[in-house]
Amino acid sequence: MNVIRWSHMRGTRKLDNKKEMRKITFSVNPIPKGRPRMTRAGFTYTPKRTKDAEKEIAWQAKQEWAGEPLEGAVSVIVTFHVQMPKSWSQKKRNEHSGAFCAKKNGDIDNYMKLVFDALSGICFIDDSQIVEVMAGKVWAQDGKIVLMIEEI
Repeated sequence: MNVIRWSHMRGTRKLDNKKEMRKITFSVNPIPKGRPRMTRAGFTYTPKRTKDAEKEIAWQAKQEWAGEPLEGAVSVIVTFHVQMPKSWSQKKRNEHSGAFCAKKNGDIDNYMKLVFDALSGICFIDDSQIVEVMAGKVWAQDGKIVLMIEEI
């Protein structure tokens, strides 16, 4: 059976049945990538929170990814399940569970940058190989990142 996917920029395309979409779930609360900081002496550095998150995602990816990094063009579907604040009532948690997380916690492109930088050299050689992305950011009881990736 051939699967047809709609791509906004290219129209439709057939997916090669030999290539599979691989799924990885990262049990880490997603955060946006922090901007580089500068010391008074003029040196730049990556914030500790960002470094720690990248290391954790990379470590989990190494545990789940079997084989060499993908070498061709890559398509990615990623969903960021952002943990709800503990201060929210149970009623508010139930109302927002699974709803899009639009008004808080950073831009979705910064979430993607952190994940793609962490996966460079593990799932793909470099994040410049990513040519197609579908991403979402939703509220959840527990934070996690669900990534589906395929070589196209």
